[in-house]
Amino acid sequence: MSALAGVRPEMLALFLAAGIGTYLMRLIPLLAALGRTPAGASQSPGRAGSVMRALSLVAPAVIGALLVSALLPARPGPGLPRETGIALVALVPTTWTALRWRHLGLTVLVGVVSYWAVALVA
Repeated sequence: MSALAGVRPEMLALFLAAGIGTYLMRLIPLLAALGRTPAGASQSPGRAGSVMRALSLVAPAVIGALLVSALLPARPGPGLPRETGIALVALVPTTWTALRWRHLGLTVLVGVVSYWAVALVA
């Protein structure tokens, strides 16, 4: 008996499309980043330098994705959910810390402590 015998064809197509789309969403920006040099960066020779430049963009992209997913409400609906309100208030000192000291560890610490303090009061 085949492993795919009980799978509906439309579900298989959906999973394949989602997998291909996910792969392309990661591949296309990487290929685009390999072809350009950030302003002020030195030209590194060869493909290894291009890969290193592209990989240097991963950390800011991850932080941005985490920030957006943390601020968006889990369930859309009327009003502002409590967790979203707490996150928005805690975002103020966290952003100030990030812009003032530009230190990821300190920024994360301030964010966690701010979220805890606001959640404790709210």
